[in-house]
Amino acid sequence: MNSIAGEFEEIGHSGGKVIFTVVTDEHGRRGYQVAWEHCRPVPAALFAVYAIPQGVAVGTIQLGGIGQQWNPPPIPGCFPVFIASDSQGKFGHQCPRCAGYWRTSGGASICPYCGVRAERHGFLTEAQRVYVARYCERLNA
Repeated sequence: MNSIAGEFEEIGHSGGKVIFTVVTDEHGRRGYQVAWEHCRPVPAALFAVYAIPQGVAVGTIQLGGIGQQWNPPPIPGCFPVFIASDSQGKFGHQCPRCAGYWRTSGGASICPYCGVRAERHGFLTEAQRVYVARYCERLNA
């Protein structure tokens, strides 16, 4: 196997799962809690984006430590969407300008191919965008 072919092989997901807990209070108001669970013996990491209910990412969430607040959503009513790494603890990124693809263990803010700059949610891959849309669809249901 040459190194170029190995770089573009499909890499399995880290194996985590998202759990939605939806509750309705005594006044009929609905709320939800989102949790992520992982138990495979492979590296795993997360990042999060804000998405409008229609399933489009519109901002990057700055996840902090225990007790730290997230940055506010850029648009009221956004859902927080957690995106897990692959089984090597890395994330795919795709440039919105040149469509170049690369993987890193952290976030991306500049395309290594054409130099375009964007927030992390601007470099989601096609598969990640589909995931965000389905995540929001499920949470809306």
